[in-house]
Order: sequence, then structure tokens, then C-alpha cells
Amino acid sequence: DAFTILRTKYNLDIKLLLVGKKDYFQKQVQKYLSANCKLQTANCIFYGLASDKELAQLYQNAALFIFPSLYEGFGLPPLEAMQCGVPVAASNTSSIPEICGNAALYFNPKNPQDIAEKIQTLYTNPALQNELREKGRKHIKSYSWSTMAEGSLQIYENVI
Repeated sequence: DAFTILRTKYNLDIKLLLVGKKDYFQKQVQKYLSANCKLQTANCIFYGLASDKELAQLYQNAALFIFPSLYEGFGLPPLEAMQCGVPVAASNTSSIPEICGNAALYFNPKNPQDIAEKIQTLYTNPALQNELREKGRKHIKSYSWSTMAEGSLQIYENVI
């Protein structure tokens, strides 16, 4: 619905690329788009599953990374996007604000108008894009696999 608002109300000529396993969820999204959205489904690309190399290329070629998740245990995809220098707009729910900090623009994932407004703001504001890119590059440095592994090992050693 937010994508329809972007293309109709804000007249943005953009495409939506959905990456992930072609499962029940994606089929439901495709069915919903066909039945309810006032746009050609050609503007929505269902990429399917991507290898790590393909995913990195997709991030690097994206104008924005939008993460309208309702629930996340951690939220790795926005961090991957930040690592690739992509401005992030994400849900203001679950663990996402804690994970992304001040390096993302937040929206209510249950409010298509709010999602569309935030995407439009970010898409049409190069200064904000650059600000979020820079914040993302700095923010991603606070995460590392080795630090996580060392912390996990310390917890296991304390338990034993």
C-alpha cells in the first residue's frame, strides 16, 4: 500500500525489489499486489533467494533499503545495507531501533501513509541520504562477529 502511495500520490517513478525465499509469504504479497494495488506489477520485482555475492550487489545498487518488519529477533538486513552504504528506512518496532540506532529513518510499519512519507522524504533528500550513509558506516563499526563470539564464549565459560 505504501508503494502505491509513493507511485500515485508522490508520483515517484520507482521500483520495488523484494528479495527472499519464494515461499507462502511472497505468494501472498504477489496476490495482494495484483488484487489491491493501483500499479503495474512490473514495478514490483520478486528476485527470490540471493547468494551473499548477489545480495551485496543488490544492496550496492539500491537507492534505499526499506525494512518494514513487524518482528525481528536481531535485524541483520539493515546492518548489511549500512555496511554497503545504503540509506535505511525501517520499522520503529521490535529490536530494530535498538539495532540501527540513529543511523536509520523510522516509520510505523502498520501505517502505509507513514511508510510512504518517510520513503518519499528519504528518496528526495540527498543530504539526508548522505547523512544516513555516514551514520550507517560509523554505526556498523560497533558490531563485529569476533566480538560477538568472544562475548558468547565468556558467557559459556562463566556458566561452566
